[in-house]
Amino acid sequence: MKNVKAIIILIIIAAVITGIVIFFNIRNKFEYNEDGVMGNTTGNLYNEGLFCEYGEDVYFANPKDNGALYKMNKEGTEFEKLYDDNTSYICIYNDQIYYKKFNSGQNKDKLFSRVLYGMQRLNCGNGNASMLHNGKLDCMVLCGNYVYYRYYDDETLFSLRKVKIDGKEDVLISDEDYQPVAADNGKLYFTDVTNTHNLMVLDTSDDSIRTIVEGNFYMPDVYNGYVYYIDLDNNRKLTRMSMTTRETQVLTDDSVINYNLGGKYGVIYYQAENGSDDHKLVRIATNGMGYNTIAKGDYCNIGITEKYTYFYQVVGDEKILYRTPTTGVVDVTEFNPHVIED
Repeated sequence: MKNVKAIIILIIIAAVITGIVIFFNIRNKFEYNEDGVMGNTTGNLYNEGLFCEYGEDVYFANPKDNGALYKMNKEGTEFEKLYDDNTSYICIYNDQIYYKKFNSGQNKDKLFSRVLYGMQRLNCGNGNASMLHNGKLDCMVLCGNYVYYRYYDDETLFSLRKVKIDGKEDVLISDEDYQPVAADNGKLYFTDVTNTHNLMVLDTSDDSIRTIVEGNFYMPDVYNGYVYYIDLDNNRKLTRMSMTTRETQVLTDDSVINYNLGGKYGVIYYQAENGSDDHKLVRIATNGMGYNTIAKGDYCNIGITEKYTYFYQVVGDEKILYRTPTTGVVDVTEFNPHVIED
């Protein structure tokens, strides 16, 4: 009888241990992404990815806290500090945040406690952080189960690489200076800035690269069957081209320096420079209609979200953050996010 009880106790203990092991394996199992998913919009990433909308929140680099990673609700309230790194190129999917970190000597704790540069993955739920790449990079985009990035070193300068989201692969794709920002349906689009400015495409299924269209393209962004771009052969006018017919449509009379295509919200914001005395931030519809001057002057780092569009003005050594409703009536106000002490 005693032997039977002992056996039952051992079975119960083994079952409990097995259950605990299964629980922790499930909890710690890494969840991979669907092919072709993207962690932020191309337009936001062209503007350094300082804002990224995910679910009911907006994740952003807080300029009042040395670019630390924060989140807030879509109205711009209820701030929460997530990580102390100087953050850019924010991409989010499956509750995982991927970002470029570029810390400096402004914070002594960062100098002595953590790696200064690289790419990091942060779990939205538990705050666990993992370094995916330790080194300097210029820009990046999450596409499927890889983060494609432009790597920099002092000897070879720029090259195109990718790292798997679990950190197990980090490989060279090309020694050419390609800018991996514009992703659409499992493909990356960029221009051959070294030689031709032709429109190129990288197929993420095999990382093959080819020329699509010859021309003088800058900042290509593919959305809803069109490639939007700044036409360097036509006084930098913003243009779109049908991906099927190759027919083009000029969208602006302005000379465009930078833009952000908010295709989901039917708008484009761009910085225009028409001579020395006509600089302004403008909003139009994706078909070029509905011209609205948002603000006179020079602005940069445009971040489009559902509720608001954010943009910076550089005044001396200071960057001032403004916002206006993404659609509807223009109402520009200065935006001062709270700082949360560690």
